[in-house]
Amino acid sequence: MAIAPPVAVRKEEHAAAPECPRMVLASTVPGNPHEAIDMDEEALNISIRKFLKMVGVSSQREIEHAVSAALADGTLKGSETLPAKMTLEIGALRLSVAFDGEIKLQS
Repeated sequence: MAIAPPVAVRKEEHAAAPECPRMVLASTVPGNPHEAIDMDEEALNISIRKFLKMVGVSSQREIEHAVSAALADGTLKGSETLPAKMTLEIGALRLSVAFDGEIKLQS
């Protein structure tokens, strides 16, 4: 029997910190439909932002170094537009999302 993933449900109030929105994950496990798991939405958002900042800063640095090397060895002329693809994967969530774009070396 397959088990469905949890479904996120917003909980309007939380006694410990009413100013801090919370989420409750409603379990969809057969035989236990009313079990809920508290999650701190603010902590989740902060963690996601830290991760995305690290990815953004590190990715920019890697792209800049690769472009500099390609310009130095003649692979690039400096006027190209480079197609780019970024994939976000979170294995535990079975999440894989691709983002396509381009990087212009000149405006």
